[in-house]
Amino acid sequence: MEPESISSQPKLPQQATNSTNSRPNSNDKNRNKRQLPTPEEVLSHYEAQGLDTRAASLEAISHLQALLFKTVASNSASSVKKVDTINTRLAIIEAKLDSKPGFVQSFAIGVVSGAALNGFGSAFPHVLHGLSSAWNSARMAMANSSSNPSS
Repeated sequence: MEPESISSQPKLPQQATNSTNSRPNSNDKNRNKRQLPTPEEVLSHYEAQGLDTRAASLEAISHLQALLFKTVASNSASSVKKVDTINTRLAIIEAKLDSKPGFVQSFAIGVVSGAALNGFGSAFPHVLHGLSSAWNSARMAMANSSSNPSS
């Protein structure tokens, strides 16, 4: 059974709104919006046209499929663009996460850094003593050469 064109579809029944309150509030605004009919109401609409339950179900399904296809087809270009944008953003986030070191790598970097600082800390006094000795030797040599003008 081929679905009829979308424009020739009969209008589905609207659900009646209950407005027991005379004061408008946020609940009345939500009630005044058009609500979708329940599946029972859709089937009763088609059965009221003289169709049996199976034919009414098939007719409702075919109209809903046609409406879904029309909606998807009309929004497909923007939907594809949105999905591509989301996919690109996820790829960027994934690349950033992959470039960051993990826990084990961070721990290893910390251990190596600590060992290097400890090594520099233990070597620094020896280096400082060597530089101080070189400075004192140079200073003494300069002092001796300036006090002994025999050359």
